[in-house]
Amino acid sequence: METITCVNDLESAIQVLENKQQEERHEMKEAFHDTYEKFQPSNLIKNTIKDVIKLPQSNPEIMKVAIGITVGYLVKKLLVRSSLNPFKLLLGNVLEFAIAGYISRNPEKFKAVATKVAQVLMKIKNRREQKLRTIAIQAG
Repeated sequence: METITCVNDLESAIQVLENKQQEERHEMKEAFHDTYEKFQPSNLIKNTIKDVIKLPQSNPEIMKVAIGITVGYLVKKLLVRSSLNPFKLLLGNVLEFAIAGYISRNPEKFKAVATKVAQVLMKIKNRREQKLRTIAIQAG
């Protein structure tokens, strides 16, 4: 960096550094927002489903069972949560195994439904991002 000898040069250097700081702050905010979005549970599930759908079918039976068990477990967790009600726990276990079995036997139907769900989630995400951009533009 060159030596600053007059007030105008100093003011110019300060302005350059302030602009750089503002750009870096904006980039950090964007990176944080992107990271936050990636780690939301809905996006983790959606991305996992996309990855499973894209996997090469090296052993289709194992994939069918793994997908069935995963979806069954997720449905159970969504419905039962941390309930101590024995009826709710029993119902959660029955649903988990029923869904796992159904998906294992009918993976094509699940793939179609999962694709539709992923598309809906993407539309919702895109709308939310568009609203955030509009708000950011209006806020200046």
